[in-house]
Formats: sequence, C-alpha cells, structure tokens
Amino acid sequence: MPEHPDRLHVVCGVLRDERGLWLVAGRRADGRLCWEFPGGKCEPGERPFDALCRELAEEIDVEVLSATPLHRVPFALGRHDALLDAWLVDRAWRGVPCAREGQPLGWVASAGLAELDWLIPDRPLAVAVDLPRSIAITPDVDDARLALRAIDAAMGRGARLVMLRLPRLDRAAFAATARAALARCRPLGVRVLGHGDPKLADDLGLDGVHLPAARVRELDTRPLSPSRLLTAACHDIVELLAAVRIGCDAVLVSPVAPTPTHPGIRVLGWEGFERLARRSPLPAYALGGVGPLDLGRARACGGFGVAGIRGFTG
Repeated sequence: MPEHPDRLHVVCGVLRDERGLWLVAGRRADGRLCWEFPGGKCEPGERPFDALCRELAEEIDVEVLSATPLHRVPFALGRHDALLDAWLVDRAWRGVPCAREGQPLGWVASAGLAELDWLIPDRPLAVAVDLPRSIAITPDVDDARLALRAIDAAMGRGARLVMLRLPRLDRAAFAATARAALARCRPLGVRVLGHGDPKLADDLGLDGVHLPAARVRELDTRPLSPSRLLTAACHDIVELLAAVRIGCDAVLVSPVAPTPTHPGIRVLGWEGFERLARRSPLPAYALGGVGPLDLGRARACGGFGVAGIRGFTG
C-alpha cells in the first residue's frame, strides 16, 4: 500500500544509552510541559533516515551512526494528515546530547516512560520501545501443566511476552497457573498478560491484560494503570478506534489467515491487515494463521509484530 503523497512526514529518534535509559525532550503544549522524542519534519524529497540524522544534529548535536525503524504513528497536525516515523538509535551515535534549541532534555528508565505526560503522537512510542516483536499465546487447554509446558517452550524460543488465554480453567485454577507462570517468567525478564479480566490481572500482579473486542466496547476508560500493558483484539476499524479511545497500548489484528481451530471463518488477508495496521497509531500485531516467520511480512504491511499459538509455543 503506497504512502499518502500529501501526508506530512515527521521523524524522531528514540535514543537509548549504555545504561538502558531513554532520551526525552520537553515541549510546551496547551499551557503545560509535555514530552516527546526529538526530531522534526522531513524536507521535500528527503529520505527519512537522512532527515533523522539532520534533525538530531540540529536539535541535540549528535551524529547518528545507525538506526532501525521502530514504529510509525499516523496523526493529525492541524488540518493536515501526518505520520510520526520513529527510529531506534540504540547506543549508536557520536557526541553528547545537548539542548541546542533550549528544550528540556532528560534520561528516563523504561519503567518511568508510562508516567510522563506525552504529546499525543509520541504516546504509543513510550510503550513500543519496550515491546517485543512477537507475542506467544497459550493453547486452549484444561490442564495447567500443559499451559506451563507451552510457556516453557515459548521462552525456549525466545519469547519475551506471553499471554495466558485459558478459558477452560476456573478462576482459582487460572490464578494458580498465573502465579506459576510468573515464577517461571519474571526471573528471565518475560512479561505475562492475563486475558479478559483487568481486575484479576491486577490482583495477581500480572504485567497486563488482553481484552476481547466486545469487552473493549463496554468500557469508557482505560481499566489498568499506565504501568501495566493493555492490549485489545481488533477485527475492523470500529474496534480499532474503540481500542484507541480507551487508551490501549497495542492491538492484535485478526484473523489474517485461516486457522485449523476456526475453519471457514472469513479472514482479513494481508491486505486487510495492512489497511488496519497503517491506520493504527497503536502497535499492531498480526494474529490468526501466522507464525514467527511471518514477522517480515507483517512489518512490510505496517504492522509491529506477530502473535499466535502454533509456532510460538512449541
């Protein structure tokens, strides 16, 4: 899908130093100090990476050595459609960042990013910097041992985020499984999401929760603190807008392709996934009939990553 030719293209650099801290810049907006990642507009005909290098040299006096695309956020800038194109600059610059334009600068740990008052386009980036490119989902089993075995397999494949989707377990069995999952995952830095019940996830100390689309439509506000991860199921533009409205951090867009568990269901296809992913300010994961090897295709379609059961959990 080609880029909109009249869209304003803005680039920003997400700098992480050797301490694992992130560089943020302050800007006055609506009478208050808000935060963003440093950058600016591409000049006509300028390549995004070249614009990134120029803007960071002008704003914070650093020379970018290398950078990788992180996430793209469509937004409105006045009456114009705009795109915030974020690049990860991970310990790959020369110089000491300084405020050449007099703007406040600060270094913030990952855990502190969620607490900042962000400019609207930069808000999804504060989560994206710490999101893995894949999410492993437990199979629908009624035996906690099988669920934990699947989590072990997922971590063996490098998973950094797992979702406990276990509808056949009652509340007590789910709680026990979640505690056992945390005991396995936390020492390895792997985050654990619950499914469907924000309060239970909060009570158990999980790292967040995934909400079905129907649950999202029932909510008026975000049901979790910003320090916990909130993801939502998304099948169309209405559900995407609902997830944005309540302040979700990411969406799982499905079904991209047919799956053995849902034969005959109508699928989005990669074109349908791309239509939603490119309109989403939130990181969008392809789900349904996809595997880890589909990450490149999902990224080429404007998605952030992939999610699933088969191929992710053994």
